[in-house]
Order: sequence, then C-alpha cells, then structure tokens
Amino acid sequence: MDNISNWWDALDGAMKFFYTIAFTSSAILVIQTTLMLFGFDHDADGGLGGGLDDAGHGDVSILSVRTITAFLVGLGWMGAILRDLGWSLFIVLPIALAVGVLLMMLLVWAMRFLHSMRESGNMDYAYAIGETGSVYLPIAPNKEKPGKIEVLVQGRLTVVDAYTMAEKRIENRVKVRVLDVIGENALLVEPIE
Repeated sequence: MDNISNWWDALDGAMKFFYTIAFTSSAILVIQTTLMLFGFDHDADGGLGGGLDDAGHGDVSILSVRTITAFLVGLGWMGAILRDLGWSLFIVLPIALAVGVLLMMLLVWAMRFLHSMRESGNMDYAYAIGETGSVYLPIAPNKEKPGKIEVLVQGRLTVVDAYTMAEKRIENRVKVRVLDVIGENALLVEPIE
C-alpha cells in the first residue's frame, strides 16, 4: 500500500488528473460490461441528447452513458501514457481529446451497426417471390394502399404489407401469389383464380 501511495504522491497534477479519469471511467466500463453480460442494461443507456436519431437508428445517441464513458477512457489512458513518456501537456491534451472522440465515435458506429442488425434481422422477402399466401387485411386495387397477407418467408409464417396491380380489391382469405418485393418490406401480389 505504501508503494501505491508513494507512486501517487510522486505524480504531477496532470498525471493525477489523467489517471483519475482513466481509473474511474475504466471501473464504470467494467461495471457496464458486467451488467450487460447479465442482461441488466435495459434502457440504462438512454441518450442525453437527441443527436443522430433522425437518421433512422432508433435509440442510438452520441451522448449516452456508454459513449461518454468510452470518451473518458480514451482521454484518461492516452493522456496518462503520453505524459508518462514525457510529452508536453500542450501536445498531450489535444491528442488525448482526439483519441477520446475517436473511441466515442467508434462505439456509436458499433452500436448503430448492431442496432441495424437487430432491426432487420435476417428476413429476406425475396424468398417469398412465387409463394402462395392468404389475404389477412384487404388489399386496395391498383397499388392504392397496402393490405396485409400471411405468407411463408424462409420457413416462417409472416404477416407482410402487400400491394396489387389488380383492378378489383382483394378480400380477406383470398389466396394470392407473390410476384415481387416492393421497397424493403412490402410485396406485390396477384389473386389466384
């Protein structure tokens, strides 16, 4: 214990600052990771700012507990390492800030990537082309507005938005054949006579 106390006392103010940030943020990161592994991170990472949610990435925000922790980990450890190498504080501070921002942005990118995988899953509606389904909600004629059909997609019975080019409305329980995919998650169908 005396060794740690002597080591701490020998540090200058900048090193104490960087090490305090590094140790504290690393401890928070370990706690966050442990809680996440045991499933206790639900809604614990709500964003503090609305940033970048308008890009369609749901609850992923630049300012969140995780991203701020990542920033502080980068700032603290890079600052401590460079100061320990004898670099000037005027050079260390901008580099440490840049590394913190880089870690924060990498974490945002990783969370968005994982979030996009969760949203889209692995459902590929192109596999429904040629399949026969049943109308779940009536489909308006001439692609006016979508209805819904039940169809097997990759072995799963799925309810999907559907349009038709037919001149007449397709009613409930009518059998339809899938002709094409419209957009990312809608199908073009025709009634089976």
